[in-house]
Amino acid sequence: MTTPKKHHFLPQFYLEQFKVVPQSGKYSKIWQVEKITSPNPQKASIKDVGCKTDYHTMDLQTKKDRKSIENVFSKLEAKQADIIKEICKTNQISEAAKPSCRI
Repeated sequence: MTTPKKHHFLPQFYLEQFKVVPQSGKYSKIWQVEKITSPNPQKASIKDVGCKTDYHTMDLQTKKDRKSIENVFSKLEAKQADIIKEICKTNQISEAAKPSCRI
Protein backbone atom coordinates (compact mmCIF):
# COMPACT_ATOMS: atom_id res chain seq x y z
CA MET A 1 0.00 0.00 0.00
CA THR A 2 1.25 3.45 -0.86
CA THR A 3 1.66 6.15 1.76
CA PRO A 4 -1.24 8.60 1.54
CA LYS A 5 -0.15 12.19 0.87
CA LYS A 6 -3.53 13.66 -0.09
CA HIS A 7 -5.52 13.82 3.15
CA HIS A 8 -9.25 14.60 2.98
CA PHE A 9 -10.61 16.94 5.64
CA LEU A 10 -14.05 16.31 4.10
CA PRO A 11 -14.58 12.54 3.71
CA GLN A 12 -15.08 11.25 0.19
CA PHE A 13 -18.06 9.10 1.22
CA TYR A 14 -19.82 12.33 2.25
CA LEU A 15 -18.98 14.09 -1.01
CA GLU A 16 -20.37 11.09 -2.94
CA GLN A 17 -23.86 12.10 -1.75
CA PHE A 18 -23.54 15.24 -3.92
CA LYS A 19 -22.06 13.70 -7.07
CA VAL A 20 -23.13 14.77 -10.54
CA VAL A 21 -25.38 12.21 -12.24
CA PRO A 22 -24.86 10.82 -14.81
CA GLN A 23 -21.17 10.29 -14.17
CA SER A 24 -18.73 11.22 -16.91
CA GLY A 25 -15.19 9.92 -16.81
CA LYS A 26 -13.44 7.57 -14.41
CA TYR A 27 -14.11 9.43 -11.15
CA SER A 28 -17.29 10.87 -9.63
CA LYS A 29 -17.50 14.66 -9.73
CA ILE A 30 -19.28 17.38 -7.79
CA TRP A 31 -19.94 21.03 -8.55
CA GLN A 32 -17.33 23.23 -6.89
CA VAL A 33 -17.33 27.01 -6.53
CA GLU A 34 -14.00 28.70 -5.83
CA LYS A 35 -15.23 31.91 -4.21
CA ILE A 36 -11.82 33.58 -4.28
CA THR A 37 -10.73 32.94 -7.87
CA SER A 38 -13.98 32.59 -9.78
CA PRO A 39 -17.62 32.48 -8.69
CA ASN A 40 -18.45 30.21 -11.64
CA PRO A 41 -19.21 26.58 -10.68
CA GLN A 42 -16.97 23.93 -12.19
CA LYS A 43 -17.01 20.15 -12.03
CA ALA A 44 -14.25 18.75 -9.84
CA SER A 45 -13.28 15.17 -9.07
CA ILE A 46 -14.29 14.00 -5.60
CA LYS A 47 -10.83 12.51 -5.09
CA ASP A 48 -9.37 16.02 -5.49
CA VAL A 49 -11.90 18.07 -3.46
CA GLY A 50 -11.84 18.72 0.28
CA CYS A 51 -8.24 17.65 0.72
CA LYS A 52 -4.75 19.02 1.25
CA THR A 53 -1.37 17.41 0.83
CA ASP A 54 -0.06 16.16 4.19
CA TYR A 55 -3.00 17.70 6.10
CA HIS A 56 -2.89 14.98 8.82
CA THR A 57 0.88 14.50 8.77
CA MET A 58 2.88 14.57 11.99
CA ASP A 59 6.33 16.09 11.65
CA LEU A 60 8.52 13.98 13.91
CA GLN A 61 12.17 14.73 14.60
CA THR A 62 13.43 12.01 12.28
CA LYS A 63 10.70 11.73 9.63
CA LYS A 64 7.16 12.59 8.55
CA ASP A 65 4.41 10.25 9.70
CA ARG A 66 1.68 10.37 7.03
CA LYS A 67 -0.08 7.17 8.10
CA SER A 68 -0.96 7.19 11.81
CA ILE A 69 -3.63 9.87 11.96
CA GLU A 70 -4.91 9.06 8.47
CA ASN A 71 -5.40 5.37 9.43
CA VAL A 72 -7.41 6.29 12.54
CA PHE A 73 -9.61 8.66 10.54
CA SER A 74 -10.08 6.02 7.87
CA LYS A 75 -11.49 3.55 10.41
CA LEU A 76 -13.79 6.17 11.96
CA GLU A 77 -15.00 7.34 8.56
CA ALA A 78 -15.82 3.78 7.50
CA LYS A 79 -18.15 3.46 10.50
CA GLN A 80 -19.65 6.88 9.82
CA ALA A 81 -20.20 6.03 6.16
CA ASP A 82 -22.20 2.92 7.02
CA ILE A 83 -24.39 4.85 9.45
CA ILE A 84 -24.96 7.77 7.08
CA LYS A 85 -25.87 5.40 4.24
CA GLU A 86 -28.36 3.67 6.54
CA ILE A 87 -29.91 6.99 7.58
CA CYS A 88 -30.23 8.11 3.94
CA LYS A 89 -31.85 4.82 3.00
CA THR A 90 -34.23 4.33 5.95
CA ASN A 91 -34.48 7.77 7.65
CA GLN A 92 -33.50 6.18 10.97
CA ILE A 93 -30.63 4.48 12.82
CA SER A 94 -31.13 0.84 13.67
CA GLU A 95 -30.56 -0.38 17.23
CA ALA A 96 -27.66 -2.50 15.91
CA ALA A 97 -25.89 0.59 14.52
CA LYS A 98 -26.20 2.75 17.64
CA PRO A 99 -23.22 1.26 19.56
CA SER A 100 -20.92 1.99 16.59
CA CYS A 101 -21.92 5.69 16.76
CA ARG A 102 -19.96 6.01 19.98
CA ILE A 103 -16.24 6.71 19.87
